[in-house]
Amino acid sequence: MPDEHRIEDAVKVYMVFEDGRWCLDALIQQGDPLDEVTGTRCSYEQPRENCAVCSTPQGLAEVQAADRAPMPNGRELLAVLAAEFGVVLVPAAMAGPGPQITRLSEQIQQLLDRRSEVDQLGEQLREAFVAAVELSTYLNTQTRHGRLHALRALIAHIIGKPNA
Repeated sequence: MPDEHRIEDAVKVYMVFEDGRWCLDALIQQGDPLDEVTGTRCSYEQPRENCAVCSTPQGLAEVQAADRAPMPNGRELLAVLAAEFGVVLVPAAMAGPGPQITRLSEQIQQLLDRRSEVDQLGEQLREAFVAAVELSTYLNTQTRHGRLHALRALIAHIIGKPNA
């Protein structure tokens, strides 16, 4: 068939006016083929027998094939429209996060919340390490007897008991 010639049809998509807006009628979800508006017709908009293309054996075979092909149901029409407009459809069940992803997100958030605690512990460890290095340096400058005396004084200070 020539490129400019087509066999056409139109379908009815029933809408209902609810809550101040147009909505799809619930019948579209039943899965039945959509109703035709006019039936198949020639894009030249003339009776088939008068069309130079539709009246040929090849054109007549094309018209008969179109007449036999069922109209799409609502879901099939949605897929056709999505493909035509380059839209990817995601089933509602997959649109939101599943329970595993939600749980993983919660765990990640808990770790991120604890990050400040870890940062604080890291800072305290750094300070303790610096203090240990300074103490080690100080003790290495003391005599053997002085080291023992300094350690006893430090331990007494830490545990809150007077020097023995």
